[in-house]
Amino acid sequence: MQHNKIQEIRQEILTGDITKTILKLSLPLVFSTLIQQLYNLVDTFWLGFFGKIALSTPGTALPLVTTLMHVGLEFSAVGAIFIGQYVGAGEYKKYGKLIGAVYSFMLISSVITLILGILIIPYALEFMRVPPSAYSYVREYLIILYIGIPFSFLFAASLSVIKAFGRTKLAMKLSILAIVINMILDPVMIFGLFSLPRLGVRGAALSTVTADVIVCIISLYIVFSGGMEISVKVQDLKPDLRFYGKILRKGIPLAFGSLVNDITTIIMIRLIYGFGIATYAAYLIIIRIVKLLESFTVGIASGTGIMISQNIGAEKYERAKKIARRAMVLNFGVSSIVALSLVVSREYIVRVFVSDVQVLIESKNVIPLILSVPFFTGIFLIVNNVFKYSGHTRESLVLRMIRLWGLRLPLAYLFGYIIFNSSAGLFWGLGMSNVVSAFIAIIFFLMIPWTKKII
Repeated sequence: MQHNKIQEIRQEILTGDITKTILKLSLPLVFSTLIQQLYNLVDTFWLGFFGKIALSTPGTALPLVTTLMHVGLEFSAVGAIFIGQYVGAGEYKKYGKLIGAVYSFMLISSVITLILGILIIPYALEFMRVPPSAYSYVREYLIILYIGIPFSFLFAASLSVIKAFGRTKLAMKLSILAIVINMILDPVMIFGLFSLPRLGVRGAALSTVTADVIVCIISLYIVFSGGMEISVKVQDLKPDLRFYGKILRKGIPLAFGSLVNDITTIIMIRLIYGFGIATYAAYLIIIRIVKLLESFTVGIASGTGIMISQNIGAEKYERAKKIARRAMVLNFGVSSIVALSLVVSREYIVRVFVSDVQVLIESKNVIPLILSVPFFTGIFLIVNNVFKYSGHTRESLVLRMIRLWGLRLPLAYLFGYIIFNSSAGLFWGLGMSNVVSAFIAIIFFLMIPWTKKII
């Protein structure tokens, strides 16, 4: 089978202008991330009609879904890292079996995740101090999302494979299709349009699962029908224990890092809820706007990772270092504008979603977090992706542990509950953790060797 498109993108990644190539790979990812965050805002907007409890449900429930999902998805990412390095090395014959092994591994992982997820719901909600008034909303939302996890996992595997080849425009189109379907179905299922039942929060979850099912089927067809200019057959899905072992060795640090990240998020929700549901509602609205404006940073970090993976595979180590440094410079310029614009427009943004005076007052306390996220978190994401996509996953884990359990939780609790005993103190602690972790990440980047391939 011809590999013309694959070879064309590979050459650009390995020899093309660095800034131009970063932007070419990253902008489709930026756009798809931007659309995803816009959808989250639309979801928040629709649920806002049902009050602050319904509005807070997705933000409360999603960390529980992603805690288990991310563990599995990191193994998919490791498979993509191997594929990316093989692409960089020009070893085309190994693609089919590698891709098949990634899919079969993800299918097994999804079934395990589904079962565990449903079993832990009552214990997790109790730990998070979810108020009785919100409990049934969150529980129903979670059960529906967990049922759809196999489709989410297989779609995520497809996106990882597609991006590993540098086909970020195709990945963008599939992501946007999922989001558009979700956005169309959201008001229909939430409000019961066209004579359908009015499902409220359950409708938001059902629209997400329906969209995942549709795009999962489409993405599988593209990969297995030859639409990627690669030969992947159904028999390639046969379990490959040898490759599974490689995925596990490199994936366990990433999976544990994601687990730590999501457990930290759950603990943070518990800490924020300690100051009342108005504080959490304000945090949820602001953080979704931050993530919307942070789309550029996330896209740049992902595009940088793809380039790092292929250049490491091709043993172009000096170029890989230049790529990482250039990505940090791009991030600095855009993120500074993002943070300042959000601080200025904070009050107007909150009023769009909710008229609750207490929520509006609490939103002022989130400003330190706003200022720290776009730039400093961006630096951290880029450095973390450098270690991740070069295959040095243990270093990535150490960075995450320092940031989350060494800085974020201790500082948030210290400033929020001991020194100031206020939500403002908690958000100051979160902001400080982002700043310090960025500087530590830069030290890791400069001091720890990472230019060595894993294939």
